[in-house]
Amino acid sequence: MSKYRSAARTDVGMKREHNEDSFLVNEDLGLFVVCDGMGGHAGGETASRLAVQTIEKELISAKLRVDDPFTRPGGAAGVPLAGALREAVEGACAAVFRTSRANPELAGMGTTCISLLVHADHAIVGHVGDSAPISFAMARSGNYPRTTRW
Repeated sequence: MSKYRSAARTDVGMKREHNEDSFLVNEDLGLFVVCDGMGGHAGGETASRLAVQTIEKELISAKLRVDDPFTRPGGAAGVPLAGALREAVEGACAAVFRTSRANPELAGMGTTCISLLVHADHAIVGHVGDSAPISFAMARSGNYPRTTRW
């Protein structure tokens, strides 16, 4: 049984007519990702969806390698896992950029991204853009920097 419970939900909010968010919950991998697309209806949805799919695919591929970062000892910092998450997020950035360049109707698309990789006693966070990690304890107490208007 897992040591944690997870759930995900997205909402269009009150300012927009369409939702450009994508999320991923892969408890088997310990991977949780939320991306907030930008660049218009088609562009934002495409960018956020492509980013979450790429991050998952990259980490699954990393797990299948001979030098699997999920089984290598990483010390206190979980260095192999942190490197794998960084590579996955960078791969997602590259995939969004390539797709934007190859499709004129998607020119200028992009996405913010927040990712969490949990394995053994490590929790590794990566983010791109203004999507910032906020812990549950911080959110409950209201003691966190509010950089985004909701």
